Amino acid sequence: MHKQLVPADVLARADKILFITHLAIGDFLHWQTYFKEFHEQYPHIKIHIWVDEIRRTRKWWKWAGLRRYSLYDWLRSCSFIDKVYSETYSPGMLKCSIMAARIEHYPIVVSLAQIRCHKYARLARRLGPRAFVAGIADQPAWYKLSQRFLYRNLDARCLRNPVGLAAGYHITDLYALWFEQLFGVRLANVQRRPFMEIPRDWRTHAKLSLLKWGVTSASNGIEHKPRTVFINIFAKDKKRSWSIDAAFDLITMLRSQDYFSQAYFIFNTVPSEMRGVQQALRQHGDGKVILFSAHEHFFQLPATIELCDLVISVEAAVMHIAAALKVPVVALMSNENPEQVPWDKECSRVLMAARRKNCVKNIPPAQVIHEVSAFLREAEHKPQA
Repeated sequence: MHKQLVPADVLARADKILFITHLAIGDFLHWQTYFKEFHEQYPHIKIHIWVDEIRRTRKWWKWAGLRRYSLYDWLRSCSFIDKVYSETYSPGMLKCSIMAARIEHYPIVVSLAQIRCHKYARLARRLGPRAFVAGIADQPAWYKLSQRFLYRNLDARCLRNPVGLAAGYHITDLYALWFEQLFGVRLANVQRRPFMEIPRDWRTHAKLSLLKWGVTSASNGIEHKPRTVFINIFAKDKKRSWSIDAAFDLITMLRSQDYFSQAYFIFNTVPSEMRGVQQALRQHGDGKVILFSAHEHFFQLPATIELCDLVISVEAAVMHIAAALKVPVVALMSNENPEQVPWDKECSRVLMAARRKNCVKNIPPAQVIHEVSAFLREAEHKPQA
C-alpha cells in the first residue's frame, strides 16, 4: 500500500489536470490505459496533455514534419482527453504554448517525463505557478546541486527507478506503480493490457486498400485473402532499425517455405527511406511486396496491421500495436530495454540481440526465420479456445 501523493481533497476540488510528457506512439499505447482509468475514477476532472517535443529545433524546414506527427491524430480522437498541447516543436511555439497553458490556471500539474526529469519539474511549475505540482524524479547525487534545486518545484515526487519492482518487470508495471502512488489508481495485471480502438471508417479504408493492392479478392460476395505479413524495419533510433537488404533477404527466405509461398508482404516505410526501399524492390522484382506508409492518418497503421496474419517488426510502435490487436508479432529488439517487450506474451515472440550493446542490425535473417517457424509451430499445437 502506497501513500497517495496528490491529496484526495485536491483531486476532489480540481476541474482539470495537466499531464506533461514526451510521447512516442508506443508510449501512449501503454499510457492511455492509465489515463482512461483516471478519467473513470475522477470523471469531474478534464484531462489535458502537454506533449513536449524533444526534437524541438530552430531549423524551420523541419517544423512541418514535426507538426504532422501522427500521434496527435490518435490523441485528439480519445474521448477521455479534452485538450492536447502539440505545438512545442520550435522555441517560438513553445513560448506561445506556455502562455496558453498558464491562462488555464491548472489546479494540478503532473510531469510524467522520464528523461531530464529535473528540467521538467521546472517546466511543470512554469505551467502551473499556483498548482499542486507532482512529477517523476531521479535521486540526484549530493553534489548535483542544480538538479536538487529544480526538484524543489515539485510538491510531490515519484522515483523514476523505484525500489520493489520484481525482476523482469514490464513497463506497464512501472506505470501502474506511479499512478497508484500519485492518485490511488490501482489496476490489476489483467487490466493493464494495452488496447486500440480503431474507428470504423479507417477499418473500411484498410479493407478497400487491400482490395486495391490486389491482396484481397472478392467473388460471390465472399472475400478471399492469402496470408499477409506486415514488415517494419524502421525505428527512430538507427541502432534499433534493421537494414533494407536484410529485410528483402528475409522475404526471399520466407517465400521458400510452403506456408508463405503465396503470401503478400506489406512493407512499412517512412518518407526519408522511401527511395531506398523502392530501389531494393525494383532489384528484387517482387510484385507481392507492397510499400505502405500511414501518410493520411495515424489509424491507417493499426487498421492495416489488424488485417495481417503476422507482423515482423523492430523495436518500434508497430510491435506494440500488433500485440494490442492480438496479431502475432515477432519483435527484433536491442536488449537495452527488456521492459519494453510487447505486453501480450501469447501472441508475441521476442528476438533480442545477443549482447546488450548490440544493435538490431546484428540479428541475421536466418535467426528471424527460425523464430518465425518456432512461433508458427507453437501456434499450431496450441489448443483452440
